[in-house]
Formats: sequence, structure tokens, C-alpha cells
Amino acid sequence: FLNLVFLFPHYIILNVAFSYSILAALALPLETIMLPIFASDLFGQKSFNKFMGLFVSVNTAGYAIGSPVVNLSFDMFGNYNVALVGSAVITIVTASLMQYVITAAHNERKRVEQCN
Repeated sequence: FLNLVFLFPHYIILNVAFSYSILAALALPLETIMLPIFASDLFGQKSFNKFMGLFVSVNTAGYAIGSPVVNLSFDMFGNYNVALVGSAVITIVTASLMQYVITAAHNERKRVEQCN
């Protein structure tokens, strides 16, 4: 079915909707599963509640700020290109920082375990 949907150019709206539904379904577990895993793995059970609250707050603030910023970008430039490029840059920076933090946290945990 997926191949048939993308073969017909007059179904662009259907293509976008179908693609969005797949990507949204794949992204949904990131919030509900990955945030607790990061909070637990990086900060331990002792600080889990504090950092989980912080992660959820920042995530919610991103939802609250993201839509108006994207809409403002559309109003200013007439298309979503600037918003999409900005989102891509933010995603790359965030992924790089998360990789650095995860690596640093695991190295610190190994160092502390060797000292004990």
C-alpha cells in the first residue's frame, strides 16, 4: 500500500498525512519511554524524580514555544523553510549534546565505581 500511495503525485496531501502518521507513531515512545530511561541512567534513582520533572517541563515548554515560533516563521518568510532548517539545526545540536552528556556520565560513573 505504501508504494501505491507514493506513486501518484495528485495524492500529495494523502502522502504527507500518511508519512506524518508513521513518523508520529514512531516518535511517540520517545517521550514516554526515553525520558525516564535518560533520567534514571544519567542521574540514578536518588535524583530520578527531580530530573524527570525537569525533563518533562522542558519538553512541555518546547511544545508550547515551538508552534508559535514555527507559525511566526511562516508569517515572516511565507514558507516553513526557515523553521525546518532551524529545527534540523536544533535537533543536530541536541543530539550531539546528548551524546556528549551520556558519554561523560558513563565515564564519570566508571571513575566513581573504580574509586569505591
